Amino acid sequence: LGRLRARLRELRFPEEPRSIRLEVVSDFDFKARAVLEELRRTSYRLQQVRGEDLVYYGTADQLAAEIQALDLGLRLFAEPLGEDRVRVEVF
Repeated sequence: LGRLRARLRELRFPEEPRSIRLEVVSDFDFKARAVLEELRRTSYRLQQVRGEDLVYYGTADQLAAEIQALDLGLRLFAEPLGEDRVRVEVF
């Protein structure tokens, strides 16, 4: 257990998750849902999705970078807006 805790500290994995609000701008609803589904499937930091709030082990900067790196065949732009909000544009 001690080695696991040390490894989590090396990865800068926070001990407590935080709630980060996701503000999605898109021309169609299915694109926003596709982003959330892919994030659920690929992210080890995402614990839960509660409407527009994500329970996430990390910062808004890390979440924005993780969303930006998704490969869905869509144009994605993600930017952190403070400590607890991320704006995502999907087209």
